[in-house]
Amino acid sequence: MNASLPVAASQTTDIRPPSDRKAVDEVARILKAENTELLFCFPINSLIDAATAAGIRPVVARTERAVVGMADGYARASLGERVGVCAVQYGPGCENAFGAMAQAYSDSSPVLMLPGGVNESRLDVRPNFETAKHYQNITKWVARINRPDRVGEMLRRAYTGLRNGRRGPVALELPMDVMEQPIGASASRHAPIRAIRTLCDPDVVREACRQLLAAERPILHAGAGVLQSQATPELVELAELLSIPTMTTLSGKSGFPEMHLLALGSGGMAWPATVSHGLRHADLIFGIGASLTKSVFAAPLPAGKRAIQLAVDESDLNKDYPLDFALLGDARLVLRQMIDMLKGEFGARPDRDRTARIGAELDTIRQAWLKAWHDKLTSDSAPINPYRVVHDLQIAWAERDVIITHDAGSPRDQLSPFYRCRRPGEYMGWGRSTHLGYSLPLALGAKMARPEALVAHLLGDAAFGECAMDLETAVRNQIGTVTLLMNNGCMGGYDKHMPLSSTTHRTRYLSGDYEMIARGLGAWTARVEDPRKLIDKLREAARVADTGRPAVLEIMTAEEKALSQEAP
Repeated sequence: MNASLPVAASQTTDIRPPSDRKAVDEVARILKAENTELLFCFPINSLIDAATAAGIRPVVARTERAVVGMADGYARASLGERVGVCAVQYGPGCENAFGAMAQAYSDSSPVLMLPGGVNESRLDVRPNFETAKHYQNITKWVARINRPDRVGEMLRRAYTGLRNGRRGPVALELPMDVMEQPIGASASRHAPIRAIRTLCDPDVVREACRQLLAAERPILHAGAGVLQSQATPELVELAELLSIPTMTTLSGKSGFPEMHLLALGSGGMAWPATVSHGLRHADLIFGIGASLTKSVFAAPLPAGKRAIQLAVDESDLNKDYPLDFALLGDARLVLRQMIDMLKGEFGARPDRDRTARIGAELDTIRQAWLKAWHDKLTSDSAPINPYRVVHDLQIAWAERDVIITHDAGSPRDQLSPFYRCRRPGEYMGWGRSTHLGYSLPLALGAKMARPEALVAHLLGDAAFGECAMDLETAVRNQIGTVTLLMNNGCMGGYDKHMPLSSTTHRTRYLSGDYEMIARGLGAWTARVEDPRKLIDKLREAARVADTGRPAVLEIMTAEEKALSQEAP
């Protein structure tokens, strides 16, 4: 099958005077002023053509959920520097996008949704779907642009919310009749909204420093806020200054380099033994850019531990775990405050011998843990053990600039403990809400944000059924991602949730020739049944993706129920 080539991004700019522009043209003009390059979209929405006229490239996906997911991945891959912008149809389009917006909200991702809206005269008429009403619990802010002269005001507020405080999606409903009205004399200059980063009270910072210095075995617990504030250099500097082992949450994974001597790894629904060791023996846990929310998708913090928390959102403080001390501010700026104060007022200096001793202790634990998992990670069995896939992909792509993500379920819990990140943004971890099939649109958006990177996602056959059609989106737009489909013919681990129906009606078992489906959509495909061929096929898939063609590896795997979940 020959995929149609994407049309080059429009270079035109709307130069009409304000008196000749419609409200929708003003929306597009402000998006362009905010350095928007891509509009992820699904018709119909008058913004699609208006954005094209303004020099913004529209990227049409196959489903509205994928539209939002691509905007989400685009924002995440830029580490908070860019906002993912998307547009869908009023009514059913907004309904179909609801789940993806809930996912973006749960992971605090800066996505601007600009859905169409019913005419003003049809408000409050059943069964019309009104985004401004129904999206209130899954957005940071949602509103309706009810007059042409409010376009500038509403978008200023939207971008201020998107770029400040706790990140999260914002939705602005664009009523069809309002968008067709002339902007007239109400058009105004729009200056791009900048993020406002805040420091913390120096007295509060000083006390936090004292508590850290007084602790005998503290650990740092870093969340997504470290990635979004780009605070990895400061996090590493603090860890090295005081020789403090450091773990991340699942969404914060890659915020601390996992090859570092002091790295504990990430704590999601599964975690390495080093995380258990660090949490078990810690006498103080310092949460940085982390909400410290109790969740099945977060390694549990042992009861009775002393805790400090640095967050940008006051609603996260003292939420699920009682704190001994709290700091409010931007992760990067406050960590810099702490480092400067520790060095200047307290005379702290790196103790390389202590760091080496702690690193050796952690490495001993890590090696023992890897030895216990060695047979699964290097198994030659067929069907292939999924842990062999995780093991081999790190060998195959060791020299590449990788961005990798997982889907919901077993692929997430098999990948996250064993994949060791080298740089910020290498891993897109998610899981506070768990939409099957979300990994493909995330990967597509990430590739469009970082076209030079090798972008891959790991998913199972159940998730593939939720997202496969958007492989055609990748083909049509020449988005060269790698899909690692682990096909075990079932919903792994679901036997414990529906044992009777699985036995009686085989409800958890699946079937299909997924390689054929992907090939029919225009992707390069291969099926892998022999684990000894994994590394070669992974490298070949990467080479294909480099050409702009999506690659799909259908890897025939066994069901694997074992997870790394040693209690802290």
